[in-house]
Amino acid sequence: MKINEVMKITGLTKKAIYYYENTGLINPAKDYENNYRIYTDEDVDLLKKVDLLRKLEVPVKDIAIILSDPFKINEVMVKQLHSINDKIKYLNKSKNIIESLLEDYDDVNKSLRTDSFEKLSLYLDIDKKACEGYMKKELKRIFPGNFGKAMSFFLNAYLDEPIDTEEKERAWYNLVNVLDSVEEIKFPNDIKTILDRVYENTNNQENFQTLNKEKIDKFISELSKMSTEERQALKTKMESSVEDDKSSRSREDYLRLRKFFSENQVVLPKECSIYLRILSKKYNELCEYILNVQKITG
Repeated sequence: MKINEVMKITGLTKKAIYYYENTGLINPAKDYENNYRIYTDEDVDLLKKVDLLRKLEVPVKDIAIILSDPFKINEVMVKQLHSINDKIKYLNKSKNIIESLLEDYDDVNKSLRTDSFEKLSLYLDIDKKACEGYMKKELKRIFPGNFGKAMSFFLNAYLDEPIDTEEKERAWYNLVNVLDSVEEIKFPNDIKTILDRVYENTNNQENFQTLNKEKIDKFISELSKMSTEERQALKTKMESSVEDDKSSRSREDYLRLRKFFSENQVVLPKECSIYLRILSKKYNELCEYILNVQKITG
């Protein structure tokens, strides 16, 4: 069946279906002659399962685990249950705070005492920091506007861990201060449009895949055995694949943003990398990977 029929059956949008295909959750056959995708009943069934799990706020990466190994559904669901319980606790605390604010409301002066706000804000903030995704949400709150959207686009992949140690607490505080010290950037209208688009995508989709340490180690091991000519051929092939991928809007947007930042000499302070390595295992692994590749290639 074609995508319009699948949309009617599943209630999913075309973009959602394409996204789940791009992330590898479904793999419909392709009619290259007519440039159509041909969806089977099995694809539709998978999409229904994916839709249900997403309504339960199960991350796409965890859905992929369930689809590849159904025996792990219990493990994923237990993890999701813990996440939901954390959110319930946070919502209950928020409810209690609102009730406390209402109790402290001064009917005479029609205002709330500043000290009440400060105490309750601290109480709420401590709890939020222990939750996954806190840094992503805070980044958007602390830096509203186009700068925040740009930072969200470039850093979101590495801000999904909770702040659960004093070292991370200091690193997060320092990262925010360093970002705040970056000079104001003037964004032209076309770049603003791209920022709006990619910001919406990073909000609604999980575009960044977790680094696979085993694959990285294997790649580095194979790279170390290659001759200079073989490494150069691999580099050329990788650059060629990037060029081929430029046809996609997301890739185009990414390249245009990188070009804009480069041409306008917008460079994040080096300290950002230091703090990100503390805040994110993924970012730390990426840095180690790059260092190892550099050592091998000279």
